[in-house]
Amino acid sequence: MFVSFWFDLDGTITVTAGKGVSEKNVPWQIIWVTLFFYRPKTNAWIVKIMQGLKENGFTVNIITSRPKELENLTLHYLKKHNVPYDNIFFLGTGQDAAERKVDKVAESKGRFKFIFDNNKKVIQKARKKGIVAFLIQNQE
Repeated sequence: MFVSFWFDLDGTITVTAGKGVSEKNVPWQIIWVTLFFYRPKTNAWIVKIMQGLKENGFTVNIITSRPKELENLTLHYLKKHNVPYDNIFFLGTGQDAAERKVDKVAESKGRFKFIFDNNKKVIQKARKKGIVAFLIQNQE
């Protein structure tokens, strides 16, 4: 495939981002409890874009700074909210999460790469690497 589409999870597919989580390196157990009891809303217009891409035969990837330990909870959330995707990548939290996210997209197959993210650092880094990047700004 010549084109690859990448969507951030928290703050892009979901309306609410885990603000500061990657910068503070919050233990995944705290994140899990927060996500379990506070289930963020799904960003309907992003999900519609993802559905349209899937219906037209494109591969849709989700990339997240959530740790791998949250995989089951995350997959349950995506299924419950009918979020379509082909692949999901858990990169984990940390100071360098934005860099790791962009590197993962840059290393992926596809001549043209598109990333949708709510993090300005990710957008800036992606554009420097020639990735078409869309900054998602939610209004709660």
